[in-house]
Amino acid sequence: MDVGSIRVGNDVIPISHSNGEFEEGKTPPTTPKAPLDKFLAQISGSESNKFSYNPYYMIDGNGIKTPNFFTATPKEEWNNHKDWDSKDSGLSPDQRKEFSKLMKEMASKNDPPYVLSEDNIKQMWNHRHHLHVTEVNK
Repeated sequence: MDVGSIRVGNDVIPISHSNGEFEEGKTPPTTPKAPLDKFLAQISGSESNKFSYNPYYMIDGNGIKTPNFFTATPKEEWNNHKDWDSKDSGLSPDQRKEFSKLMKEMASKNDPPYVLSEDNIKQMWNHRHHLHVTEVNK
């Protein structure tokens, strides 16, 4: 399931780097502003979810919450609509190498530090502009 925004009354609130809560070179807020905070907590924290990715954090199959370190990349790239490694529309190998390095550096300097896999980095980049949830029956 992919979700790009939520509607509250007449307001549409994006689940995206474009909503003003993100700064280049800084870890995203651990808790989004209301009402997005409650929505993401409810959806991402559901026991039926296997994985959850959004611009703020990812939750893996073990329930471990990790900040999304896409903010380590240059802000002018955040609107780049290229996925990490799509065959015809992905980032170039040089971009992937640079972004991976930047994201791993930010994660290692975080308190607490994180070690990111290449798949973590791919998912963080690909989900900087929406929520993705993989549901399984548990």
